[in-house]
Amino acid sequence: MEPHKKSSLSDVSNTSLKTLENFMTVVALYKNNSFIDDLRDRGYGDADFGIAKSTLKFNATLNSGDIVDREVAQEAYYRTDTGGFLGNHGLNYKLISHTDMIDSSRNLLERSDLNLQDVKEDITVGYGGAVCFVKHELPNHTIETPDGDAGHLTLLKVNSINSLMAYHSTIGLRQWACMNGQIFTNGAAGYYKNKHTQSLSLNHSNQIMANVLGIMDKQNEIWHQWYNTPVTSEEAFKIFAKAAGAESAISKIESGESILEVLDDSHVSKNRKLFYMLKKWGEHYASKLGKNYWGVYNVLTDWSTHYKPSPTKNKIMDLPKVGHQNSEIVRKIISSNSFAKAA
Repeated sequence: MEPHKKSSLSDVSNTSLKTLENFMTVVALYKNNSFIDDLRDRGYGDADFGIAKSTLKFNATLNSGDIVDREVAQEAYYRTDTGGFLGNHGLNYKLISHTDMIDSSRNLLERSDLNLQDVKEDITVGYGGAVCFVKHELPNHTIETPDGDAGHLTLLKVNSINSLMAYHSTIGLRQWACMNGQIFTNGAAGYYKNKHTQSLSLNHSNQIMANVLGIMDKQNEIWHQWYNTPVTSEEAFKIFAKAAGAESAISKIESGESILEVLDDSHVSKNRKLFYMLKKWGEHYASKLGKNYWGVYNVLTDWSTHYKPSPTKNKIMDLPKVGHQNSEIVRKIISSNSFAKAA
């Protein structure tokens, strides 16, 4: 029989701390339960449907008259309400239903110590139900940006069943004045992305998102550093060209050509994305926020939030996907060496 082990002061302290943490979790749940229950009572909107799957079969009649009928290593996913096809995948595909994603967001907020009064929930479904975005905006959690504006804390989750996008969960700010979706730097704790493989975990995603308040403080510090770091016209141009995919324009600037000379190039002059950002920079952000990295960053978030591709090439429901892809481009750029040096 092992001798009784006396509890140390640290053991008692750890036990007391754990008890306090559990108590605070219960308090938060009680406080936020009514606000989240209101959202639950509203249901899931257009995302409120079941998803089923069936094994795909290959069926063909050969010239000899023989019939080939066999299963393939693919499964088709479809809506249980309309029978609408959502996508087909291999046998290792991990399905996350839109309702499960929405529930995970609601549960995350319910278990937090955030003030959820007046929380705004927006559920957007596209591609016949294959893609879903759920956004929660928390008007009682704001942070002041370097230019004196203020932003609302926003939780965004993205799910698709047609392979258009990986599962995403991210936290950022929604500014009042310009309504640009502020994008946090890559590697910040408020970002999770995973393909629909067996490693995809809603719990892991929520654990990352739970660190949001610390992220806000850290990100605000970075924004102020960007505000205090001047940027040259050439450097700003190269950043916008990078976002617009105009690599040739960057090469021309680095070889010594002026911005005006580069813009005269027939290929560069057709890049609508680049000219959108240059116009926003010249007419608004450079004068309002100053010629600094904070101003450049706001041009990028303006573009990722508001830019609309040519309507002749993109359907209306493609816009959420385009905005999400543009946000990914911005995230990579603000994690680049240029912005890292500014911070």
